[in-house]
Amino acid sequence: LLLIRSPEVIRLTMLDVGQADAMVLEMPLGPALIIDTGKGRTDAQIVSAFTRHAGLDDVNVLLTHADRDHAGGMIHLIQDMDVPHSYASFEESGIDLSPIRAGQTWAVKDPYRIYVLHPPGRGSDNTHSVVILLAAPGLRILLMGDADMRAEQAILQRYDEINRIQSGDHFHTFRTGVYRRLAARICRSEEHTSE
Repeated sequence: LLLIRSPEVIRLTMLDVGQADAMVLEMPLGPALIIDTGKGRTDAQIVSAFTRHAGLDDVNVLLTHADRDHAGGMIHLIQDMDVPHSYASFEESGIDLSPIRAGQTWAVKDPYRIYVLHPPGRGSDNTHSVVILLAAPGLRILLMGDADMRAEQAILQRYDEINRIQSGDHFHTFRTGVYRRLAARICRSEEHTSE
């Protein structure tokens, strides 16, 4: 369990679902957002148990892409709990998924926003993995999904005021040096803030 907090504003919880991804984002005055559901029934049960324990009644789902370790728990999750809205860059038989693509913005409550940075269109592979930026005063968290190398490089070079990052399973950019420079900048920022 990893918590990233912005005081009284945002809580991002990364759930332990083994070799899979599942996170729960809580922001002020809006529904919580489950980001990926793990790979099967067990992972979905972990996600739904967390939302119940946290007292989250209003919860939507965002699937970053169709790989089983990110979206495999969805069919089980919707059997366990009420999910009013689900979003993805792909289509899945038997699941109602609203399309999501770069350029969309969710204004949770000014000045708190969720920006969709990728993908530009629909698709189910890593090339079409959803990348979002969570923005709040003093906090900018980049959630990379499993974006491919071109998307990673373009996003990390364009958005330079990031102070937290969740990297994907296939985080290619470290080899290119972009991630190393970003990590060094975040560390310097943390050292400056703690002085």
